[in-house]
Amino acid sequence: MKVCLKCQIELPLSKFGKRKDSKDGFRNECKPCRRQMDKHYRFDNKEVIQSRQKDYYQSNKEVFFSNNAKRRAKALKATPDWLNGEHKAHIKRTYKLATLMKEITGVEYHVDHIVPLNGINLCGLHVPWNLQVLRADLNLSKSNKFGGDEF
Repeated sequence: MKVCLKCQIELPLSKFGKRKDSKDGFRNECKPCRRQMDKHYRFDNKEVIQSRQKDYYQSNKEVFFSNNAKRRAKALKATPDWLNGEHKAHIKRTYKLATLMKEITGVEYHVDHIVPLNGINLCGLHVPWNLQVLRADLNLSKSNKFGGDEF
């Protein structure tokens, strides 16, 4: 057990992040307090963070290009050869629907793979019946999960 310096609540060590240079090996703030502190920092320093990200991108473009190529190749590999023209048209319409929903609502939408393409134990396919249009925040919070299981 440990007391959080921020909220002053005694919590089990599992509620604290690890920190190698600390005496007990854990941070002084609990994970919820730390998340809140990080959120405030990102809000207060938005321009500085964006500038750093832009500088990093400019000096490491090859990393971004490589990762994008890898992602595209994975999606191509996940698209089966037996898809017909109707299936491919359905996929295009799904992406168009996401764009239209953003234009209508003003909220960002993503095309999500129900079964992720990037699973460890299970990999989905880039096929019409594995696609759904989701609000971006829901899709990003879903991450690489399917049916409550992490992949």
